[in-house]
Amino acid sequence: MSNFDYLQKLNVTGDRIVDYTFYNIGGEPTFQVRPATESNKPYFNAMLKRSRKMARVIASGNINAAHLDQNRDNDRDLFPKHVIVGWKNVVDNEGNPVEFTQENATDYLSKLPNWILDDLRNFVATPTNFAETEVDVGELAKNS
Repeated sequence: MSNFDYLQKLNVTGDRIVDYTFYNIGGEPTFQVRPATESNKPYFNAMLKRSRKMARVIASGNINAAHLDQNRDNDRDLFPKHVIVGWKNVVDNEGNPVEFTQENATDYLSKLPNWILDDLRNFVATPTNFAETEVDVGELAKNS
């Protein structure tokens, strides 16, 4: 019988934290983030709870720009609670460093333009950005 346990190394866990840098913002603020996927159970459950109403709207075919804005606003609220765990190089209007708190992160995201927020949302929703390692099958063959 074959053994494919090596594939388990590719699982993404909700506690995996990586850096996401805003290269299009001066000073290159960097967030330490967890995945916004089903592997992050607190985020995923909160998102599903908020999505029930949206699911009905999508099923009815009556989605509009306001619904998309609501979806973004949900993430503006949920990310500081479940996805963003820290930051570096974040400053206020006077250039003073800002301590990471859930409240400060919520305020920062509330001011972030949609197109930049969408880039962050796409990054944290992509499991490969959080993959622990690639599996080198050639190395596995040498070790057997």
